[in-house]
Parts: sequence; structure tokens; C-alpha cells
Amino acid sequence: LDTFPMEASSLPELMILLEDAFDIQERHFRLHWMLNLAQFQAAITFEGIVTGLILFPGGDVVLLSGTTVSFVEALYRAALFTGYIAAMLATVGAIGLFFSTLTEVPMGAMAATATLTVIAQIVDTIPQVQVIHEYLYTHWWLAVGDLMRDPMAFDDVSTGLLTQAVYLAVFGTLAWARFTTKDVTS
Repeated sequence: LDTFPMEASSLPELMILLEDAFDIQERHFRLHWMLNLAQFQAAITFEGIVTGLILFPGGDVVLLSGTTVSFVEALYRAALFTGYIAAMLATVGAIGLFFSTLTEVPMGAMAATATLTVIAQIVDTIPQVQVIHEYLYTHWWLAVGDLMRDPMAFDDVSTGLLTQAVYLAVFGTLAWARFTTKDVTS
């Protein structure tokens, strides 16, 4: 766009250039919202900790297993918790990014992403298809609770992170492949 000869162009050519600029901006926005999901989760965690400290005295924290840990240990676990949730949201973002390359309608990409996530969660509850449960990206979301137990159980957490990494790689690659084959300048 920077090298486009604007002074020598006709009005229809300038209108096409404007449309191309809008297309590029829309693609940038789609990438940007995926990063905003992870930032949002981190902000929610931080705000929750600050609000909790304001409303309740800081001190030892009782975990899900009933064990009490120090406040510093609880902050460490909250950071792990936030990182795990950010990885889960990044997977949803990568899937949404891929869907956004299939349509020109942003609402369609959002609806497809939300629908796929709901369907994956529903399928995860059906015992007749239990063989595929561990391959669903939503199956490992609740493993985050293992970070709030004593001792921390990393088996399901690491499997969940590995599953998310595979989904990120697959859908990120598919989105990248679609971006490189789309012509946003004409």
C-alpha cells in the first residue's frame, strides 16, 4: 500500500486501495483479538487477587485438597493457573483465527468458534464416544484444578498443555496457509 501511486490513480483505483486497506486492517484485528484473550485472563486474575486482598486479609490460603499454603505459594499457583487458562484460550483463539480466514464475516467466525467449542464440550460428556474424549481440546480444561491441590498433579496438566500445543500448531498452520493464499490486495 505504501508504494501505491496515489496521485496518478483514478477514483475507482483509489476506492479499491481503500477496500484493500480495510481488508488488511480486518486481518490484523482478527490476529489481535486472539492475543487479547490471554491478556484478559491475566487481568482478571490480577484484579481478583487485588480485590481479594482489599476485602479479606492476606495470609495463608486453603487449597482444594484442604491443605494450607503460604500467600507466596498461592500467588505462584495463581500464576500457573493463569498460564494454563491462557494456553486454553490461545487454542480457542487459533481455532477462531482459522475460521476467520474462511469467511469475510467476523460474526460467522465467532459463531463457528463458539459452536465448535460447545459441541466439543457436549461430545466430551457422551460416554459412547469416550475413545475420543482425550483428543478433544476442551477435555483437559478442568485439569487446571490439579494446580490447586497439594501436591500438585502435573499429569493431566501436561497432557492438556500438549493437546493445546497440537491444536495451536494445526490451526495456526491452517490459518497461516489460508492467509498466504488469500489475495488481500485485489
